[in-house]
Amino acid sequence: MQTKDQHPANFIKWKSFSPVLAYMVALGGALVYAYFAWSYAHSQMSILDEGAYLYKGFLFATGKYFPFQEYGPWGNHMPLSFLIPGYVQMWFGAGLQTGRYFSIVLGLMLLLGVWITSNRLGGKWWAAGAVWAIVINPFYIKVYSLAFSQVLVACMLIWIFVCVLDKQAPLWRIGLGGALAGVMLLTRMNIVVVIPITIAYVFWQHGKRAGIIAAITSGLVILAGHLFFWPGIMRLWASWLPESLTPFLNAWRSFNLGVPRWNPDITLELRWLSFWSAIRNNFIAMFTVFGLGVLVVNRRIWKSGYYWRSAVFIIALLVPLIFAHAWASLGNNYCVFCFTGYLTFFTPLAWVLVTIAFKGAETNSRIYTVYISALIIILAAGIGFATYKDIGANVLDFPIPRIREGRFIGGSATLWALLENKWGLDYSTARVAAPFVAGMLLGTVIVILSVIIYRKVASKHIPKVGFGYFATALTLSIGFMLSPTKLLSGSYQEYDCSGDIIAAHEDVGVHLADMIAPGSQVYWQGSLSVVPLLYAPEINIYTPQINDGYAVRIGGETQEIARWGLWNEELAEQWKNEADYIVVEDRYYNNEWKTFLESGRYVELEPSTSTAPCRDNARLRIFRKSK
Repeated sequence: MQTKDQHPANFIKWKSFSPVLAYMVALGGALVYAYFAWSYAHSQMSILDEGAYLYKGFLFATGKYFPFQEYGPWGNHMPLSFLIPGYVQMWFGAGLQTGRYFSIVLGLMLLLGVWITSNRLGGKWWAAGAVWAIVINPFYIKVYSLAFSQVLVACMLIWIFVCVLDKQAPLWRIGLGGALAGVMLLTRMNIVVVIPITIAYVFWQHGKRAGIIAAITSGLVILAGHLFFWPGIMRLWASWLPESLTPFLNAWRSFNLGVPRWNPDITLELRWLSFWSAIRNNFIAMFTVFGLGVLVVNRRIWKSGYYWRSAVFIIALLVPLIFAHAWASLGNNYCVFCFTGYLTFFTPLAWVLVTIAFKGAETNSRIYTVYISALIIILAAGIGFATYKDIGANVLDFPIPRIREGRFIGGSATLWALLENKWGLDYSTARVAAPFVAGMLLGTVIVILSVIIYRKVASKHIPKVGFGYFATALTLSIGFMLSPTKLLSGSYQEYDCSGDIIAAHEDVGVHLADMIAPGSQVYWQGSLSVVPLLYAPEINIYTPQINDGYAVRIGGETQEIARWGLWNEELAEQWKNEADYIVVEDRYYNNEWKTFLESGRYVELEPSTSTAPCRDNARLRIFRKSK
């Protein structure tokens, strides 16, 4: 006799309702994303890169300058990274609100692309899970709600997947994917490897005709872009590719630019901190790459060639991108702590890989079991190390029972007291070591817990799924739940600020427009982000100052430096003396500025309000040259 729950009619009702519920879960994730993205868009400080993308883009879109123009803004990135936000501002109004709201729209489009791709590969519930893997991570929403190029490129990348990552994609969509890959290259050069790998995948999965179409559409877009921005665009390739391998690009190189002033000496410890912080904030993505990516070496464990080729495609993209960006940040001094943010250009691909791996492969390999167990412990220990600056002190203050000669003697002592008394560790060493060991212990606990649950439950009900696979799934689930906490991405508060940052910049920009006469030449040492200038479009600044000290050179030939959109101390002195106005942020107003500006040659006007309500030294002081 059938029970009520076993009745076929009830099963049919659930089967028909289940897709609707999956849609609702995914839509709910999108709404949550939109809410938090809007909140973060208003509550994060604006930094140099954001101001540069928005302001240069606006100057280019309005025709005041042309990308790579001599004596214009420094062309340090591909032109569309500036022009796209520039034209958006020209259409909807210049300012931080337009730039950040555009990023929110791009973030939602990214979610839609992830949903479409994951739904195609694994079904609606896997797609809903992929959406929530982004939504549950505050780090991604924070980065993607700023007017950076990360969300723009990540959105393009996932829509390339929508176009080509399909068992039987029509040729028109293959061509569109190739064209979008070309547009992406004209947006950011650091993703260049995506183009040959994508074309190779199209040849492999969809055949010769489709591969040729993808290559042609991609090539035509790239060629058209290079012809339109010729010859200045070649400067980027000349500066990016090694001189020894590309002497034919010397015509677009300058050997008289001196050396960058910005060249900090970063210790090995801080480089390791940057690496593990990137793992910490991108845990699900990085664990997926290192944990599931190795499965592509064994074709036999995959249920179909389509799943296997899709997984190979994603890993072939992610691995070189991760290593290239690790070298660009960790292997150099320019921006060591940018590695965390660099990963957000492409980590959405990892969420698609999760769907492919769990839907398309099964393995009971003992080698994989050992590998994944070791990986869990290593990554947990590394993440523990990454926490030492923000929660290391809390670990040392953790109370432990007092024990003497194997007996409890009552009361408790801190972990720090034990480490100091037993092993004589100094506080700074213990602050690093304790979270590292705690992380290692946590990883070990996860492995042991996986063994217990697998043997007691999982092995009986899902015998085809080996322990390694089960441990991977459990670890991803734990990572999913911990993503918003301070152990993982909840610790990311890089640009958090109280108050409404958008409104603050609007107020400052309007004040600048009121205080400074239209058409005046301004020497800018205001906030690192030049966003306030978007609200005062009639003001002219020396465009190399958009990139602040990052564009300053030591040595070299002054005229050549200026021609490339850079500056040096000689130019700075020249500009100070010829400018009609000088704008200096409070934190930069030192004795040197005090002597120069209070010499009687300048009159101080009413200062602005703060560009960052959470900082006391973020007012802009405005000085007008005496007549």
